[in-house]
Amino acid sequence: EVSRSLASCEGALLVVVSTLLLTIAALLIASGRIGGWVRGLFEVLIALDLVGTGLAAYLLEAWLLLGLVALAAIAWLIHIFRPSPRSVPTLG
Repeated sequence: EVSRSLASCEGALLVVVSTLLLTIAALLIASGRIGGWVRGLFEVLIALDLVGTGLAAYLLEAWLLLGLVALAAIAWLIHIFRPSPRSVPTLG
């Protein structure tokens, strides 16, 4: 009984840390502070985080969490497939 509650605490802690790292990566990408291969790496890691969290939510039958992960995955796909903004040349 005790070991099972400890395992669920570790699992919950893993989800919290994973979500915190995902948020930090997303904020760094959105702010434009990173670019190049680091940005690409973060985008792949975000995808892996979404897949892992989604799988865990499905296996735990946490339907609300699964819905939120699906919404986040849709937002990620929009981010990946949107056209990049064109830079406007400045005068002077």
